[in-house]
Amino acid sequence: MRAEHGLYTCEVVLPGNSPVHSAVGKPSTKKAIAKRSAAFEACVLLRQKKHLDENFLSTHHKYLPSMRNAHLALNVCQSSSYDMKIKPRVWQQCRGSLPKSLFMTILRLEKPENLGRKSRPIGLLTRTRLPDLPSVLLHLQIDKTSDLIFHTLDSSFDVSPENLSRLNAFTLRIYKDVFNKKFEVDGPAMSYWFAPVVEQFQPTRTALAELIDWSVVNYVSENEAWVWEPDCPHEELQDRYLVD
Repeated sequence: MRAEHGLYTCEVVLPGNSPVHSAVGKPSTKKAIAKRSAAFEACVLLRQKKHLDENFLSTHHKYLPSMRNAHLALNVCQSSSYDMKIKPRVWQQCRGSLPKSLFMTILRLEKPENLGRKSRPIGLLTRTRLPDLPSVLLHLQIDKTSDLIFHTLDSSFDVSPENLSRLNAFTLRIYKDVFNKKFEVDGPAMSYWFAPVVEQFQPTRTALAELIDWSVVNYVSENEAWVWEPDCPHEELQDRYLVD
């Protein structure tokens, strides 16, 4: 939205994968009308390129296989005929008490440069060893993909109640950032934990507990939020994810 000579002109920006990237509306003395004009011009461009039908609905549709449930002979009325599993049973194993040792699965990007920003591997800590998992293709940016590699370590490492409490706080902080919800602190009920992995690691040569970047875990567990102040050094802002 820009104002010039008492008139407002609005530009609507569509997602990067849209066939029309932007559209500019006609100038108006009112902001609301300027916004509607920009939206209308975007619809006109999409309609001219036949990306919208006569009802202004997208002409691009995702079709699911018509016989996708045929392998199980399922339909709407028979869905209760089979035992349905909502969560893996592995999350329920050994739950109800604080573990004294944990297994680690390292998640890392095969092509981290395609993310477009600095990143590092992350560890998934579990009560029991996870099976070997296949890689998963992630679409990080437009035309930028990378396989997510799962490296499950064979042995476990001992964890103290103090370190487990710090890992618990670190994991719940991730939950809060992702789900925008504060979860109750209940260590015995936790099925898994997240932990930052040191940037330079060699799982075959490094002690398992030393693969975890405990300085990051301690900082997150001791500081519920990071608040910017005017006298904050610029280095403190580097490579941080900021939320307004």
